[in-house]
Amino acid sequence: MDTPKPDESETLIPVATLNRAYTEAFAAAGSRDTAAQRNWSRFIDQILLAFRDPRGPFGRAAPGRAGDDEDDDNGESENTPPEPVEDDLALGRSLAVFGKLFALLTKDGGPARNALTAFDLTQYVCDRLRPEPTQAREWLERLIKVLLKAGVPPERRDDVAAAVLTLLGMSPERNAYRWARGCLLRLNVQFDGVPPSPDVARGFQSVLPQQATFAELWPGLVAIHTYPEQVRHYMQALNDGTPSSGYPDLPEEVREEWPVLEEAITSTPARGRLLFAQGAPEFCPKCHITLPRGEIQKLQSTGIATAKNCCHKVVICTEA
Repeated sequence: MDTPKPDESETLIPVATLNRAYTEAFAAAGSRDTAAQRNWSRFIDQILLAFRDPRGPFGRAAPGRAGDDEDDDNGESENTPPEPVEDDLALGRSLAVFGKLFALLTKDGGPARNALTAFDLTQYVCDRLRPEPTQAREWLERLIKVLLKAGVPPERRDDVAAAVLTLLGMSPERNAYRWARGCLLRLNVQFDGVPPSPDVARGFQSVLPQQATFAELWPGLVAIHTYPEQVRHYMQALNDGTPSSGYPDLPEEVREEWPVLEEAITSTPARGRLLFAQGAPEFCPKCHITLPRGEIQKLQSTGIATAKNCCHKVVICTEA
């Protein structure tokens, strides 16, 4: 009869056995794990830093011709006109794969690090693969939206600010200026300084045509004010009882509400026709009745609307 083997699953180890040698060995193992994690993190950061280096587009090789990583030793002169080249299918497949990775990295609720990784990779792809401008713009708009929501660390603030100015430079219209200023305010960019360097957005600019330089765009960004800024200036004028010049666009943009708003600055009875709400609600703060769709849109865009389905008072958003 075989002698049963002792069950060592519950073997007790005396506390005295856990001497200094054991504890030091355990601490050393933990230290190695921590060091390995730091090394891996630095390795990934170095890769992402390499992606931010400007490189220019990949060469596209026709049959019998050398690509951008090969030597062309057939003796042809450098001035020989290039042969017609068909679109490289590999580049198309690369863009398709990147699109899936981009969607994964920019998922709603993801960490800021993922969004920053997508930012660097997208700029690299734009610089090297030269996607269509419409696709690049769609990517960049998504990146800015996700990054502003997730939060941008101070050391990357200028990079994202340059991306915002790159989008503005494509179509420098008044509403675009107002949008760009709003983005820069959320990044805590100071307008009393100089604009960010366009060099950090060179990859995006390689496929997104610019109508104005950053230096040319900057004065317009300093001069214009977002609607939340103007509403705050109006609220200050309301509290002071004195009109100011801090809300120049409101008389035109909320033309229907402006007579009440203007009168309320100096008239206590007129202030009774105002309602205040945080955020941009879809219902009247007093009657709790849903606002008309057009008024909801106006409240979301300018911060001011009218409760036309109920009391007909002017609703003002006191927070953006």
